[in-house]
Amino acid sequence: MGGERIRGESGGTTLRSAPTLLCPELIGRDAEVDLLHQRVDAAAGGRGGVVVLVAEAGTGKTRLAAVAAEAAAKRGWPALTGRAVPGTHPVPYRALVEAFLGAFRAAPAPDAPELAGLGTHLGRLVPGWRSAADGNAAGGPDDSPLLLAEAVVRLLSAHGGGRGCLLVLEDLHWADPETLAALDYLGDALRTEPVLCVGTTRPEGGAAELLERLQRRDPTAIVRIGPLAEDDVDRMVAACLATPAPAGLTAFVRTHGDHNPFLIEELLAGLFAAGTLRHEAGRWTSHGELTPAVPASLRESISRRMDLLDVTARHVVGAAALMGRRFDWELLPGIADVDGRAVVDALRAAVDEQIVVVEGNGFVFRHSLTREAVLGDLLPPVRLQLARRAWPVIERANPGLPGAICELAAELAEAAG
Repeated sequence: MGGERIRGESGGTTLRSAPTLLCPELIGRDAEVDLLHQRVDAAAGGRGGVVVLVAEAGTGKTRLAAVAAEAAAKRGWPALTGRAVPGTHPVPYRALVEAFLGAFRAAPAPDAPELAGLGTHLGRLVPGWRSAADGNAAGGPDDSPLLLAEAVVRLLSAHGGGRGCLLVLEDLHWADPETLAALDYLGDALRTEPVLCVGTTRPEGGAAELLERLQRRDPTAIVRIGPLAEDDVDRMVAACLATPAPAGLTAFVRTHGDHNPFLIEELLAGLFAAGTLRHEAGRWTSHGELTPAVPASLRESISRRMDLLDVTARHVVGAAALMGRRFDWELLPGIADVDGRAVVDALRAAVDEQIVVVEGNGFVFRHSLTREAVLGDLLPPVRLQLARRAWPVIERANPGLPGAICELAAELAEAAG
């Protein structure tokens, strides 16, 4: 986050590092950490397998995968890491190829007896080995995800030298079908090998069916990570600041951080960058009203996803954002001035792009900051027009304006001028 220049005794300047506001410890994940240590211990005893960490973005999947990597490193295990990436034309085995290239790019093709007959498939994992492969590595009758997965099992077991080996595959929600098929095979094949595979994924995406199959065969294979508990949010804020928080800050973070570790850190960083949260004389102070700043990375991500919607869908989602994080979707035709079918199509597209999620019989923006990002992209005339339409629609639908509806109506009336 840069630094703060201060005057030195000699008259020059020195650079004092600004607080990073990153949490120095993993909070609220004790059960998940214990399970990962148990799985590493089991793999060291020849009872490996697959563990997939499932959680929303920013919840701490990667940091938990690092826990497994640290435990493996303490045992002297080699570790391989690859990740899937988004794309309209996924590259087969992309995550696996990245992991194996990182470990074996400069290595000669192995000649271990247990790898005999698998040269074609090893050549798909490490293209530099294709000259030594027995067959056409670019594809053919033996181009099977199952045979390639068996090559993965044997190579990792040999690479670990009998001590153990770790394979980490991240962002499996973007994985290609071939990688997912290979991972399905690993779920069974690694149970008698000193090899542990740790994957990370979001709940939605192409890996959903794989997760169900893995969990049916091994209930401990899927670790679902939820939001932080309120006490853990408080602990995280305290750990990020390293000194007591100013009055009102922790309650603010509870409300706007969605109990999500990434968003909590970004909220604090945004307040610091805006000058609302200051570190003075060894303590934290707040200045002015605490207001959430949408992190640049999240704002750009939401903007890209909104751009994938058609004009009508963007208009409907903007109207929904005016009503709050949780909104009454049945009111959207009157506010956005479209028919019900257009609203349903727009919400379906917004769900597909992870802007809103289904909650019971309604919809909610994925994060409160997601809603703020959508609002921030509305042009002032559009926001004014929507507010003027929304105010009477909400009044008619809620006679007497009970509870929080009264506050919403007042906000819309003010926005409508």
